Amino acid sequence: MSVAEVSDGPGTRSFCVVGTSRVSVRSAPSVEARALSWKLPGDRIVAETQTYDGWIRLAKDEGWILCFSDDEGPLVVCPLFVQDASWRSRRALGQGALQTAHARGANHAEELIQRVHSSVVSEKSAAVVAFRAGNSLETRLVRLRGALLCAKSFGIEDGEVFAAELVYEGLRRGWHPAGRAAARTAQLPTPACVAEPCADTEAATAALQRLAEAAASGDAAAAGRAREAAKRAGATRREIARVHALHCVPAS
Repeated sequence: MSVAEVSDGPGTRSFCVVGTSRVSVRSAPSVEARALSWKLPGDRIVAETQTYDGWIRLAKDEGWILCFSDDEGPLVVCPLFVQDASWRSRRALGQGALQTAHARGANHAEELIQRVHSSVVSEKSAAVVAFRAGNSLETRLVRLRGALLCAKSFGIEDGEVFAAELVYEGLRRGWHPAGRAAARTAQLPTPACVAEPCADTEAATAALQRLAEAAASGDAAAAGRAREAAKRAGATRREIARVHALHCVPAS
């Protein structure tokens, strides 16, 4: 299925196109059905139902999209956790843990973020090794999923976390060609993209400082604007994610 979890209730779900090329929107859930239109890598789409063989029906009767290909792997994914009814409380717990660590000193919070991030990378690698060795993936996928939940609840959503999420989506279907999932992140205009190094260190540093202040203010709109400004200033997406996670105040 396109979404592994049982939905908390009726309603639509948002997905992101992650394939390396455009995906077809078809008139019926079949590769033989007529193509009505296409979606491009990075496009956000909304679906209202899914089938057991990997198709989703787009909202407003727009058509059907296949979410997984045996040749290419995940084509369209539903971001883990963030649309669950429990996400707001999970996010608050993560931010609360960061605030507690920050109260003990900036270094404590930095170390916590680094440990969480390293956990995602190591669990992703361990799952891929298990897959290549032909070992059972059940435990490894549970551990990778847990590491992703922890990272996203802390607000850490850089390119490596996104790549790990794509690996999880592929492995749960028994698919993973080396390097494909990680390579895709550079092609997607999403918050998890891999960014170029800072072109102007001074401007990027100032923008990150403004982001820290906006995140600490608890004003989500201001924080969003500051994130965009930091991108334009040349700050890497990993730095943006780190600064936002470190200073963000959980919503009440």
